[in-house]
Amino acid sequence: SGSGGQGTGVLAAILGAKPSASFDAQRLADGRLSLRDLEATGEGLKVQASGGRGLIGGLNFKGRAEVSNLAAARTGAKGSASATWSATQGGPGKPWTLSADAKGAGFASGFAELDRLLGAAPSLSAKGNIQSGKISLASAELNGAAVKASSAGVLEDGALKFTALSGQFRVKT
Repeated sequence: SGSGGQGTGVLAAILGAKPSASFDAQRLADGRLSLRDLEATGEGLKVQASGGRGLIGGLNFKGRAEVSNLAAARTGAKGSASATWSATQGGPGKPWTLSADAKGAGFASGFAELDRLLGAAPSLSAKGNIQSGKISLASAELNGAAVKASSAGVLEDGALKFTALSGQFRVKT
């Protein structure tokens, strides 16, 4: 935990003056880290996650985060966002399979054009995996008031390669 934090911007608004975090983890004999419990709080942040090891050596981790106090981050920003995620690994040397879903409520970023596209209740979902420094995005979908976009691709060796990218947005008239 900390105290006396100050500043401006997104991190200062979310963490506040007295952020705190705790976790319970175990280093496994094969070198992997099993994260059993994670909690973090700040003025505009609440994170709760848990994980463990299965009977045949797989790891899992899932959680939820809530971000609020966005009005303190930037002029024109407001509302909140929440996200859930899960990660599983079948065993040592196997890829991590990830999924995440995020939603805004009464959301505004403070950037006029972005807020017009996203609206007050945007949502984002993504699925993919990570292995040996390669991030494979099987699917990602962004839905907002005036935008709908989907994508898939790979990030490897610093290069982002989309295998699919589609979307539509409404033009302001």
